[in-house]
Amino acid sequence: MLFGVEYVPGGLRAETDFTITPWLEKTLGHDIGLGEAVGGTHVFVPEGEQNIRLYGYFVTLKANMEPTGTGLDQSMFLTF
Repeated sequence: MLFGVEYVPGGLRAETDFTITPWLEKTLGHDIGLGEAVGGTHVFVPEGEQNIRLYGYFVTLKANMEPTGTGLDQSMFLTF
């Protein structure tokens, strides 16, 4: 639980992914880098902060996906 919100982290392997990576290319124009993440619609940077702290590491939220009405809305996709 982070700042009162439960997030589900998910790894992203750009070279084999066919769901998130095309969306990243369309939305950001590039893939995400180390320490960067894309979140579901309910993932946010806490007020007064610049990053999200996830298991002791700081992660920069680069974009949010559209609402799906599923658990993906509370998920973060990141590279490591």
